[in-house]
Amino acid sequence: MKIYWLLLGILAVWQITSLLHAGEGPWSIVRQVRLVLIERQTLRAIGCFYCLTVWIALPLALWIGESWPERILLWFALTGGASVLQRLIEAREPAPALYVEDAPVEAKHGTTTREPNSEESFGHS
Repeated sequence: MKIYWLLLGILAVWQITSLLHAGEGPWSIVRQVRLVLIERQTLRAIGCFYCLTVWIALPLALWIGESWPERILLWFALTGGASVLQRLIEAREPAPALYVEDAPVEAKHGTTTREPNSEESFGHS
């Protein structure tokens, strides 16, 4: 087997897994199918990117590999390569924005309200 088949296989497993796990697809078709599968609990692995790579890599390994030992090793290599690629991409994503809400303050009539902070009340009476 040539090395470019391994690299193309890893990229294909990652792309197909990303599409099935979190992609919309054209006209949101993939999203609708994913929601139906999750609702019916038909395919639980679709909620886990790393679990899904195992099942996406299997047919590709069977197709690309030339002998049975090579196909088995290729199955794990494709799964591992797609997982490493996903980890590298996730590490580059920015941290989620920090959201803090002001604590409620007791009003005179016993109801709770939120005190406006200085940015909200700037320029308003």
